[in-house]
Amino acid sequence: MKKHLLVFVSLFLFSFIVQGNAQTSGNVVFATNQVYRIDLDFTQANFFDSLIFYYNQGLETNMFAKVTITGTQGVMTMDTIGVRMKGNSTFSHPNNKKPFKVTFDEYNDDKLWDGMKSITLNNCYLDPTFMREKMHLDFCRDAGIAAPRCNFANVYLNGVLYGLYSMVESVDKKFLKHRFGNSNGNNFKAVDAFTNSIFSDLKWYGTTQASYSNRYELKTNEEENDWTDLLQLIDTINLGTNAAVTLPAKINLPTYYKQLATDIIFGNYDSYVGSGRNYYIYDVNASGKFDWIAWDASLSFGAYPGGVSNPETASLTYVSSTTNRPLVARVYNIPAFKTAYLTSLCALAKTYFSSARLNPKIDSIANLIRASVTADTKKQYTLTQFENGLISDQTISGRRLPGLKAYISSRAASINSQLTTLGVSCETAISNEPNFVSTSFELAQNFPNPFNPITKIQFNLPKSSDVKLTVFDAVGKEVTVLLSGNMEAGVHSAIWDGMNFSSGVYYYRIQAGDFMETRKMILMK
Repeated sequence: MKKHLLVFVSLFLFSFIVQGNAQTSGNVVFATNQVYRIDLDFTQANFFDSLIFYYNQGLETNMFAKVTITGTQGVMTMDTIGVRMKGNSTFSHPNNKKPFKVTFDEYNDDKLWDGMKSITLNNCYLDPTFMREKMHLDFCRDAGIAAPRCNFANVYLNGVLYGLYSMVESVDKKFLKHRFGNSNGNNFKAVDAFTNSIFSDLKWYGTTQASYSNRYELKTNEEENDWTDLLQLIDTINLGTNAAVTLPAKINLPTYYKQLATDIIFGNYDSYVGSGRNYYIYDVNASGKFDWIAWDASLSFGAYPGGVSNPETASLTYVSSTTNRPLVARVYNIPAFKTAYLTSLCALAKTYFSSARLNPKIDSIANLIRASVTADTKKQYTLTQFENGLISDQTISGRRLPGLKAYISSRAASINSQLTTLGVSCETAISNEPNFVSTSFELAQNFPNPFNPITKIQFNLPKSSDVKLTVFDAVGKEVTVLLSGNMEAGVHSAIWDGMNFSSGVYYYRIQAGDFMETRKMILMK
């Protein structure tokens, strides 16, 4: 009992330490993988029917609720927060296990959870493993690709367990400030209207803003409601006579190459490359140049019903339609863009996508969520299908769902073969390709991890900053400062030699101005 109490106290103290006075929203909530308990209590009679009624209105109407969140950091309770149902195809999940958006500051701007205004609770529709979204988004974060963070939660409505959900960070102003260092630009979201044959396809539909209002949602600067930058981007993609020169001024292509490559690597076709949705584009610094942000990867690992029949061997230049996905067409058809894209894909695949790196993560997450999967009486698939889905392919109700480990092994082999045929040198790609984008603060996962005894830590600064990079042990005690001082914008790295330290879990934290992030690493001797 004393041992368990010590572990809890240590985790709680460490969570407090890493917040500091310059806490970045969500740093504590997403610092370690865990399954939270989220209780949503409604006072309204027939509240569930009301949630469905408001969802069907399509107005994103919230209902009052009380939320209680329990995790390793303790218990947090807020009265009068906003809850609504969300989603499109995910809304059809059987057993009334609907996806939710929980907004803490809906009725009071001061109500935040670990600095966050809201979270999204996804129901893991069409995913017997419950972890496709988590694996995909963690891959993005580890590789320095703009994407929200993800954890898990057991969700209760008025005391009734509705099941295990993936819990995803919102792409709002808090996220933009954390990721890009500012939130003053236009942030557009691709609409979720696939069933209405409306796509956020970046095609040209004319010169008026109204021609695009049903295809994108402006999530910032709503009062100004000026879409000039988006129309200029779409004009350049579709009508530009010298796109090889003009397009790099309108979209940060290196970041997009990585987003596209990740979707292709993971067979994530419920994205721009396939369904034409599930992304944000952000006009960084209101400069007219956009960055791409990943969103909703719940059908990754080839689970999208509208994708290709054999995602493991799909072409590295797959697109559902070059006519209807003009940005991808530009990347694939302009030689310099295609070479840069394949170089990025090569570096990502060789550095981050392998059975040796990802299989232990699958096992770790499975151990974390297995009890919750077992307890989830509203889950779409059986416990046996959960276990099988971690390893091997399954055919369920006439649909083939690739097993996570089987997919990784087969896809990695196919990628290697295709790159060899295309004559792409991955060794050159890895040495030349930076892990980060120049417009964002980011702290990468150390590599290798686990390590013995030396590991490399990389980070990116979008501007000159006072930097401190510190290593802590498992109980939050500072063991060394790797870097301290002012550093110029760009990609930087530090080496930590753990030769004189014992095996175990360590944490490294960067502070750069108002930006702060912490990651975990494991020293194994």
